[in-house]
Amino acid sequence: MECAPCCIVCQRPGVDFLSPQDSLALKEEAFSLKKCPFCGLLWVNPRPNAGELIKYYKNYFPHTTRLERKSLKEIIKLVRNAILCRYYGYLHLCKKHLLCRAAGIATLIPGVRLKATHELGWLFPHFNKSPHALLIDIGCGEGNFLKTMKELGWDVLGIEAYHDLTEFSKANGIKVFAGTLEEMRLADSIAEFVIMDHAFEHLPDPRTTIQECVRILRPGGTLVMRLPNAESLGFAMFVHNWFGLDAPRHLFTFSPTSIRLLLKQFPFKEVCVKTSARTAGHTYVRSKHAARHQKSNNPGVVLRIQKRIFAFQERLLCACNKECGEEIEVRAIK
Repeated sequence: MECAPCCIVCQRPGVDFLSPQDSLALKEEAFSLKKCPFCGLLWVNPRPNAGELIKYYKNYFPHTTRLERKSLKEIIKLVRNAILCRYYGYLHLCKKHLLCRAAGIATLIPGVRLKATHELGWLFPHFNKSPHALLIDIGCGEGNFLKTMKELGWDVLGIEAYHDLTEFSKANGIKVFAGTLEEMRLADSIAEFVIMDHAFEHLPDPRTTIQECVRILRPGGTLVMRLPNAESLGFAMFVHNWFGLDAPRHLFTFSPTSIRLLLKQFPFKEVCVKTSARTAGHTYVRSKHAARHQKSNNPGVVLRIQKRIFAFQERLLCACNKECGEEIEVRAIK
C-alpha cells in the first residue's frame, strides 16, 4: 500500500470521508476515501501500489469481442454515415448527400445521434482532413471504438495498460501499445485527438498524464474525457454503494469543480465541462444491487420502473443546468 494524503488539484490535505467495499471482491474488503474540502475531489488513501493494483482487475473486463458483428445492417449504416456527414464533417462517407439533408429528421428520434457517435454525442471528433491525423484512445480495451474510427478515415493508436486486453485490440486490426502513455514516449505535437473514456479515474498519476497529453497534442488538438461524477444524483442517493466509486480501481473520483480546476493548471485555450445522465439507469440498477449485496445485474419489473423514474429525474435536472449527471464529460482544446 502507498499513501496519498493530499489533493492532487489543490495540494491540500484531504479529510476522511467514506470506506466503501470492493464490490467485485470475493472477500469483503473496504478502502478509505479522502475528500478535498475545497474542490470536492475523492481519492483512495491508502491505495494499493502498482504491482498490487493489477490483482483487482481480474475478471474486471469483459473478455469477449464484437468481431462477429462484422458490419451493420445497411440501413443503419446509411443513417449513421448521413449523421456523421452532416454534423461531424465526414463528407467522404456519402457520394450523394440527399440522405444527409434528411439526417436531421433521424436525429429527432431519441438516442439515434448518440448511437451514431459511439455514445459520445457532442464529444465525437469532427473529421480532420489533414494527412495522417492521429487519434489516440487511452484505455482502449478491446479496440472497438478505434476500429470504427479507423474505418472512418483516422490513423489510430490504442494504449492499454492491461496486457490481457491488447490481444483483442490487435485482433481488431488496431495498433496498440501495452503500457501507459508516458511509457510510450510519443513525439511532440503528434496527435489531433486524445480520448480517455472512463480511463482517467483509474490512473495513479492523472496530472502527469494530462501534462503528457498536452505535449503530444497539436495546436488546436482536442482532449476528450468521460468519468464518474462525485456530485451525481446517484452518489447523493447511494453514497458508499454508488456504482461510480468502484474502489480501489477508481483511484480518483472527480467533481465538475475539481476537474475544471485541474485542467485550468494546463495550457488549454478552451475547456468545456458538462454532466450527462446517459448511464443513469444502469448506474441505478448496479448501485441498488450493491446496496442489497446482490451480484446479479438483471433488474426485475419494479426495479426497471424505478430506474426509468430515476433516469428521467436526472435528465430533467441536467436539462436545468444542474451538474448532477452520473458522468462528467470534458472537452479541452490546446
